[in-house]
Amino acid sequence: MNILVLKSSVNEKKGSYSSHLADLFIEFYQKIHSEDQIEVYDLNQFPLANINLTAENFNDASFYQKAESDFWIKKLKQANKIVFSTSMTNFNYSATTKNFFDAITVPNKTFLFDKSNGNYVGLLKNIQNVQILTAQGAPIGWYPFGNHSALIKQIFEFLGAKVKAEIFVLAGTKVSPASQKPLIDFVNEHQNQLKILAENF
Repeated sequence: MNILVLKSSVNEKKGSYSSHLADLFIEFYQKIHSEDQIEVYDLNQFPLANINLTAENFNDASFYQKAESDFWIKKLKQANKIVFSTSMTNFNYSATTKNFFDAITVPNKTFLFDKSNGNYVGLLKNIQNVQILTAQGAPIGWYPFGNHSALIKQIFEFLGAKVKAEIFVLAGTKVSPASQKPLIDFVNEHQNQLKILAENF
């Protein structure tokens, strides 16, 4: 199995809850599946983190070239499973995550449009499962209009990937009691849940 781990939080320098979730999840997963090949990428370390899709670069395809679209699509097509982590930023997923999805959502590469019936067909059917690990400062329900985790799931499914794993959301990181604890301590309080997810992934 080829496992592709993608971290996309913009809080890496200050300490990212979602990245620590991914680290802990992979630690548990490796103990069970030591034979699997695991690649870990922090998307913030790549050009796409600082390149946005605009009216200026959309039609001439320069965005896709600079964001290394083909590189990421190749990685996705080689993967059997994906672990994707990010934090909520202003009620949605991070700008780095948006840039990533813009770079990989490419007609005839990751999806097809059937003009005969108006249906879309995802081409990333090689991906057997996606584990989505997210964090947000607010408790669940504070922002009913903000559900970045569900949107990530829907995009992967649109592209043909199976998302059988239960989404894990670490919520309330900026309110008490979580805000009174070291980041790693609050993450570790959920290690039993992450271990179960890793065992079933």
